[in-house]
Amino acid sequence: MSKSSGNARKDELLGEPHGTAANRLRKSLLFKYVQLAGHDVCFRCGRKIETVRELSIEHTIEWQRADKPAEAFFHLDKIAFSHLSCNSGACEQQPKERGHGNGGYDRGCRCATCRSWKATKNAHRNGVSRRLASQ
Repeated sequence: MSKSSGNARKDELLGEPHGTAANRLRKSLLFKYVQLAGHDVCFRCGRKIETVRELSIEHTIEWQRADKPAEAFFHLDKIAFSHLSCNSGACEQQPKERGHGNGGYDRGCRCATCRSWKATKNAHRNGVSRRLASQ
């Protein structure tokens, strides 16, 4: 049996590609141990992560802007967990629950409300700067 036919058989038995199934299994195991360790609280919003589908690995620092990005990316002390929706900026919470429009963007939220707040804040700051420069 060739390697490719072995993978095809695994895909058939699992009803999905073997790689996809293996990644789902890894994420399920990770979530189980995150729960056992008591780390199933969202880094962004502070609420409990209820399901494996909600789980996201979160970098607590901006690793892409670090002096040594690869080192920062793998720094385990700078890893937390969050809801996928909070991490990706598609925050599903109501504005009052998170203080949206009052600096949520500065705390990492990228939902439409917080992006609008940031744009308004920047426009005001830029307008003030232009007025001061013209005086």
